[in-house]
Amino acid sequence: FDAVTLVNLDHRTDRLAAMHAQLAACGIDPQHPRVQRYSAVVGKDLEPAALLRRGFISRLGLRRVRRPEAERIWGMDLNAGALGCALSHIDIWAEVAARRLERVLVLEDDCLIRPSFV
Repeated sequence: FDAVTLVNLDHRTDRLAAMHAQLAACGIDPQHPRVQRYSAVVGKDLEPAALLRRGFISRLGLRRVRRPEAERIWGMDLNAGALGCALSHIDIWAEVAARRLERVLVLEDDCLIRPSFV
C-alpha cells in the first residue's frame, strides 16, 4: 500500500493499540511511516445546521438527524457518530486525491483484519 490510515478517535487509545496488534499480526509494521493515524472527527461536536450550509447533509438529513433517538430508523438515519465518521472519510480521501496515492488502505479502529487479507 502507498499508505495505511487508521481512523481513530483521540480518546480511544485502546482501539488504536488493538489495531496496531492486528497490523503486526498481518506483517505490517504499525510504526512504518506509511502507517498513519487519522484523528477522527468527533460527531457530537458537530453542528448539523452548519453541515447543511456547507452541503454535507441535505434538508431531509438535517430533519432526520434532529429526530429523537427513539424515532430514528436504524441503518437509515444519521446520528452524530455517523456524521463524524463520514466527515473523517471525506477528509482522508481528499488527502489521498491531493497526494495522488493509488493504493490506500483505510481502516476504522473497530475493524477485524483477516491475516489473509494482506
